[in-house]
Amino acid sequence: MDGIRLQFRYDRWVGPLLGLLGLGRRRSCLVLSNEEIRIRMGWAFTVDIPRTRIASMAATERRVFGWGVHGWRRHWLVNGSSQGLVTITLDRPTRARVCLVPVRLTAVTVSLVNPDVLLSQQV
Repeated sequence: MDGIRLQFRYDRWVGPLLGLLGLGRRRSCLVLSNEEIRIRMGWAFTVDIPRTRIASMAATERRVFGWGVHGWRRHWLVNGSSQGLVTITLDRPTRARVCLVPVRLTAVTVSLVNPDVLLSQQV
């Protein structure tokens, strides 16, 4: 997919660990195109979000104490760091895959090296 490729942010000690699990830098990113946002974290998470479904995008200042892929009530956290977090909120549920299992999500929070690049692309 063509578009702007944004790298996930990984804490120093988390990057090598998630890399061993197949969720590291080489297999994870967010790609922003004119039509959609594609988010991948290795084999554990994938979603293609049509830009027309994005209700809002905002920086998230809250600290998180989990790294990898975690979800609760249609809100998923896909991260390698507790810094550089951006939450993408959708106007209706969208299909994603977690560990190859289909799920529905209404929001996803990702950790990015350059979150301002995504935030400057508001819909």
